[in-house]
Amino acid sequence: MGNNTHILWIDDEGDFLAPMVFLLESKGFKVSTAPTGAAGLESLAELKPDIVFCDISLPDMSGVDVLSKIRSGVPGQPVVMVSAAYQDGMLYEQAKELGISGFFCKTGSFEELEKILLTIPG
Repeated sequence: MGNNTHILWIDDEGDFLAPMVFLLESKGFKVSTAPTGAAGLESLAELKPDIVFCDISLPDMSGVDVLSKIRSGVPGQPVVMVSAAYQDGMLYEQAKELGISGFFCKTGSFEELEKILLTIPG
């Protein structure tokens, strides 16, 4: 992933999201955000980002539901699931079955996030 990469981050936790956006933008990434699954799906259709980061737990639907809708509309879209709990049980297993591009734990470091971004083709 190059510095012209556009990231859509779907997450309702502003205290977590703000520093992530700041760090990514400081590295040259373009970052758009959405606070709900529905808003994220709308943004995906409108913005056509290179990669989506999606929280596994959203206020209006699970991240797996968002991922499922993405897979039915844009099957090859790279999606990284995000969670506060490392590999969040059953939802994580469902996400793996739908073909996630990676997993980022909210307690992870920015270096771990960069490693994930480097593994995604584009």
